[in-house]
Amino acid sequence: MKTPYSEHYLGALLKKYNLSQKWLAEGIGISRSAITLLINNQTWPKKQKRSELSQAIKQRLMEGGFQEEEAQKAITSLVSKQDDEHERNYQLLKRGVAMIPQMVLDKAGLNKDPFTNELESGMDVFNSRQHSYVFQKMMDAAANQKFLGIYGPVGSGKSVIKNLFIDTLNKEKNYMISEPLMIERSKCSPGALCDSMVEDFMYGMGGISALGKMRSPRTLEAKNRLVRAVLANHTGRGKRAVLVIDEAHELPLDTMKALKRFHEHQNGFKKMLAIIVIGQEELFHGLNKDYRVREVTARIDLIELKHIGNVLQDYMKFKIEKAGRNINELFTTDALDEMNRKLERPSPIMINVLASHSIMSAFNVDSFPVTPEIVEEAYRKMAS
Repeated sequence: MKTPYSEHYLGALLKKYNLSQKWLAEGIGISRSAITLLINNQTWPKKQKRSELSQAIKQRLMEGGFQEEEAQKAITSLVSKQDDEHERNYQLLKRGVAMIPQMVLDKAGLNKDPFTNELESGMDVFNSRQHSYVFQKMMDAAANQKFLGIYGPVGSGKSVIKNLFIDTLNKEKNYMISEPLMIERSKCSPGALCDSMVEDFMYGMGGISALGKMRSPRTLEAKNRLVRAVLANHTGRGKRAVLVIDEAHELPLDTMKALKRFHEHQNGFKKMLAIIVIGQEELFHGLNKDYRVREVTARIDLIELKHIGNVLQDYMKFKIEKAGRNINELFTTDALDEMNRKLERPSPIMINVLASHSIMSAFNVDSFPVTPEIVEEAYRKMAS
């Protein structure tokens, strides 16, 4: 990511002191290419701790004639805009959505909290164009036994879309769903996935009584054979089996590789299992940068769920009107524009956080609708 400076501050200072990037690289013990990436793109070397490398750079610059304040400013300039954004987002998310008390709802003219526990059915889900696209990709994967991966930042709507997807499939008689519930995904082994699928799919075939009469196989080979047999039974009866795994970015390497092998279970040429994994951005980075899972990367269809900044106004309108109020009576157009500016790359949860705190701030000063000044004040308090 390019720096906002027309010429990077550190690069310009090196020229001012007649110092080269090579001189800086040699003095701190990293390659010339690494220092170039750091200065031009704010890409920090992964093998060194940033704090230690920052200190080494600062010391080297002072050896070259930099004043301490100047050297510190140069270090600060190496923090990318994306890093700044992540930090701001973290501070906002730390605050969480403000649960709006009944007296505030009454004052604001709302019949329910628009941002907390507001999802009671699929009708309450806001579907942007990209959310609708991801949902349709999930439905296609389920119908055609595909291997799909969905990733995005915290609060981008992944879990909401997953719940809508599962709710939709549950209304269809020919789908069977398995969703492992291990709390520690990092300990979710291939064998545990086998057990989970057998339990979920057998429950759908024969009920709890059928499970009680079974003894779970002990070896992974036997477990996998049982999964295959259960899937074959479904396929033979015209059923479609779907494995859904949330928080998949925490799955162990062996489990990610096992997913590819589960997906290879076939009845003739027909796949017998759809697999949908959902996780944060680390899911994408893990699959694309780890050579050891290249066989998975080659077969999974990865989709990113991005921010919804371009439809923030539509999202807010949907949420407020679902709570019984006209958006223009609660937020001015300028206030919505200010939210967009403040959040830069907003996710649904970040919008919820800022909007709920803005409503609370408006109540505290007895001033509705919410104005840009109130949004600014709520944001300032949350980001501090």
